[in-house]
This record gives sequence, structure tokens and C-alpha cells, in this order.
Amino acid sequence: SLNRPIRLFIDDNQSVAPYLRQEFIRIREHREGDREAIIAALITRTFHDRVIVFAQTKKQCHRMHVML
Repeated sequence: SLNRPIRLFIDDNQSVAPYLRQEFIRIREHREGDREAIIAALITRTFHDRVIVFAQTKKQCHRMHVML
């Protein structure tokens, strides 16, 4: 829920669904201002069917939705 968020962690020791692909993208400190553009470019170039992107706030989620 958006009122009680939980933290998710990527753990190599745990198995995931067979058709689920997990990726972690690290944006370097000097590129923080380009975060949304970098993520949008990666999503549109890499994934053609479905993708889930996690953000810290509803505002960030909305901005990504508008960009895509």
C-alpha cells in the first residue's frame, strides 16, 4: 500500500519465477540529475512487453508514467 510501503531487496540466494527477470540499475552520483531520462531510455530500448519500475514517491511514479 502507498501508506505503508515496504522495502524490497534483490537477493541472489532466492529463486524467482521462471519467466521473471530482475535487474538492478545503479545511477552514478554525477548523473543523478539524469535519472529519469536514463531509466526511460533503458526501459524503452530494452523491454518491449511489460516492466515494473519502483520509485520512492507517487510523484516520481507519475512522472515516469507521463514520460513513457
